Amino acid sequence: MGKREERRPPESGREPGENTAVAGLIMGIAAVVFWFFGYSAVASVVLGILGLVWTDKAKKEGYTGDKRTIAFVLSLVGLIGGLVVLIVTVILINVLAVPGITALRDMLGMIGEMANDI
Repeated sequence: MGKREERRPPESGREPGENTAVAGLIMGIAAVVFWFFGYSAVASVVLGILGLVWTDKAKKEGYTGDKRTIAFVLSLVGLIGGLVVLIVTVILINVLAVPGITALRDMLGMIGEMANDI
């Protein structure tokens, strides 16, 4: 009467949801690593989202340990950092590359005109 049943880990020695939290942790670490490499920040954004999904799943399975918390933070940092790096990369490529491409096109047009004159 009124006796509470304790939640015990399965035979593997892991709590329910801990493996899911570890998967989220791995994705969070990968998300943080990938946003250092320009356009691979797209992978960082994807892995950050997946890491957040896995940490949420681990929480729903009842795991609230430190691994889940660290996975959540790393996934969030990877997602936000990846978005920032991706946006900055796109802006820099547009600022630096578009004038160069326009100048190259103009130069090729002048060379074509000179070839027509010969």
